This record gives sequence, C-alpha cells and structure tokens, in this order.
Amino acid sequence: MEDSEALQALEATKGRANELMKAGSYGPASEIYASVVQEIDSMELEGDDNLWLMRIACLNNLAMAYQKLGEDKLVIETCTAALLLNGENLKAFYRRSQSYMQLARLEDDEKEFPRDGKWIPSDYWALADADAACILNEE
Repeated sequence: MEDSEALQALEATKGRANELMKAGSYGPASEIYASVVQEIDSMELEGDDNLWLMRIACLNNLAMAYQKLGEDKLVIETCTAALLLNGENLKAFYRRSQSYMQLARLEDDEKEFPRDGKWIPSDYWALADADAACILNEE
C-alpha cells in the first residue's frame, strides 16, 4: 500500500472514531483512536508532517475519550505522549490538568483531617497548576 493510500485509510478509520465520539460511544472510539496511533507508531514518522499531525490529533481525541470514560490516569499518559510531540499543545495541557485535578480531589477526599491541623494536599494539585500555567503562558 502506498503512503497516500495508507494515510487515506487511517483518515477513514479516524473518521469512524470521530463519529462514535459524536454518538457518545467513547469506549469503541478510544479503541479505534488507540489502534490508529499504534498503526502510525509502526510507520516511519520522520519527515511526514501528515502522519505527525494525525498522531497528535488522535492522541488528543483519545485523551478526550478517556476523560469521558473517567480514566484519568490514561488521560495523563495520553496527553503526555501528545506533549512530547508538540510541547505547545493546549488541548493536551488542559485535559491533563483536568485529570490531575480530578485525581487530586479523589486523593484528598480519601484523607482524614489530621488533629494537628497539618493536612497536606495531594501532589496532583501542583501538577495541575503547572499545566494551567503552561496554558496561560501560551495564551
């Protein structure tokens, strides 16, 4: 299969995942996005801007699907992968920040308030704040 045919096939597959997202079928959409990313990873990315851009778009969409499914650790992992490709990816910073905040809330809710008043908040808050600062710096 030629590169242009492979790209068209991946675009079509990504399009199916986009339709599933619109329909609220986040689990099946996430599986398709993940398969597209995996397929792109097996190809030669060097010098192919179209594949590079598609990988970033699929990672962004995969993170959104994971967020809708409440899979915050997968959101963080996926957004981090997207940020390694493009360190100015505001969507990835935003989604990762939201997931860090969600994990911080869950972690803090599980803590008991200490009698000495020295309650220490989750480390996830600082990570969320750092991502939010990156967004503000880009804006």
